[in-house]
Amino acid sequence: MYDFVIRQGTTRDSLRVILKGSDGQARMLVGVADEVRFHMRRDNGRVVVDGAPAEIEEGAGGDVGQVRFDWSDPDVASSGDFQGWFEEIDLDGTTRGYPSLMGREGYISIGISPR
Repeated sequence: MYDFVIRQGTTRDSLRVILKGSDGQARMLVGVADEVRFHMRRDNGRVVVDGAPAEIEEGAGGDVGQVRFDWSDPDVASSGDFQGWFEEIDLDGTTRGYPSLMGREGYISIGISPR
């Protein structure tokens, strides 16, 4: 049902994903991406995380396309159903959203369970 589940108030379990293009191939980030940001909203559309920095782990022991988002207290303060996505900002200023499904942007289904 969910792509990622975390308990309300828990910041220890980072969200790690491999960014893949619509072709299913992992996206090379090192030397291309300037930064990666994470966004998350409730299922009702209310924004919870608005472009918070994510760590590019590729080249630092991580796989090609691997990124990590570390939760802060406000991110996981409420339980419920959420939609998350990563935004790659390339060195030339272009942006790309992940996950990418058949050429359009998709979402990571995130469940935050009550304490």
